[in-house]
Parts: sequence; structure tokens; C-alpha cells
Amino acid sequence: MVLHTKCHIILHLLKKLSLIFIVFVFSELVLADKIEYRVKAAYLYQFTKFTQWPILSEEQKNNPIRICILGDNPFGSVLDKLSKKTSQNRYLLLEYLTFPKNSLDIVNCQLIFISSSEEPRLTKILKLTENSPVLTVSDMKNFALRGGIIGLVLDNQKIRLEINFEASAAAGLKISSKLLEIATVIKSKMN
Repeated sequence: MVLHTKCHIILHLLKKLSLIFIVFVFSELVLADKIEYRVKAAYLYQFTKFTQWPILSEEQKNNPIRICILGDNPFGSVLDKLSKKTSQNRYLLLEYLTFPKNSLDIVNCQLIFISSSEEPRLTKILKLTENSPVLTVSDMKNFALRGGIIGLVLDNQKIRLEINFEASAAAGLKISSKLLEIATVIKSKMN
């Protein structure tokens, strides 16, 4: 009877310890994910500073820079702070889009982050932005290689940049040499 009680107590303690371990690991993963998307949000802001869009008319120079999130929002409320900032003497405007009914939804964005939820439609989305001055950004695997402009790559707990220079040139965008220095410049598979 004593042996049975001791086994029961040990089993009960092991269950509690494993539950604590699971909660700890899960909270660490959630925290890591939040930090990752804070860093990615900071990059989106920096991209607006280090990208030059085609010459705007006088009227357009006063328009905000539209940052669009297409698909599921992995950033949570982190991006809300961007709508209070300016870049290149223009306010930033944040918009959340579902899959666009027409290309105007996308081509009216200066920067679009394409969420991984849109991966099944990526080819179609990139086709809609083709030859338009839209800086396409995503953290999908091989995004820049597949024709996107800037890929955010998680590598050993750090965010690395992959920039498809050909795609940026086709879009009429000039990416600062400072940004190119810290990135891996790649060519599309499509060429």
C-alpha cells in the first residue's frame, strides 16, 4: 500500500512537472515569435527609408506611404506603432488586405508584406505587382528567389535579408546601397 501511494505521488509530481515544462517551452516559443515579428516590423519601417520609389507628382508627394499586410497578420498589434511614424517626409498608412479582387488593391500599396497564408496564391500575387512600383516583402521560404523583392529569412535566431535586385529594378524601385550591403543579392529562378 505504501509503495502504491509513493508511486501515485511520484506519478502526480511527474505530471505536474511535465505540464510546467510544456507551459514554459510554449511561452518561450510565443515570446521568440513576438520578438521575431518585432524585428520584422522594424525592418518594414527601415525599408520605407532605404527604398526610393519612382518620381511622384507634386500631389502624390504629400500622400502617405501605404504599407499593406496581405493575408493573415503575423505581427499582431506591433505594426500599429508604424501608423504614427513618418518616412521620407510622408506619413505611413497601414492597411490590412484579404486576397485582392483586382490589382488596384495591391498596386496602390508602396510596400506589401505577403503573409505565408497567401503562399498558395503567391504566383498570382506577384503577377499582379509585376512592373508596378510595389516593394514586395515576405518571410516565405525562397520568396526573393521566386520573384519577390525582399525575403526575410530566419537563420540561427537572426533575420537575414535576401534581395532580388532584378525584381526591384523591374518595379522601378531603387534600393539603397546601405541596404544591399547587409543583404544577400539573388537572382530569380524565373529568369
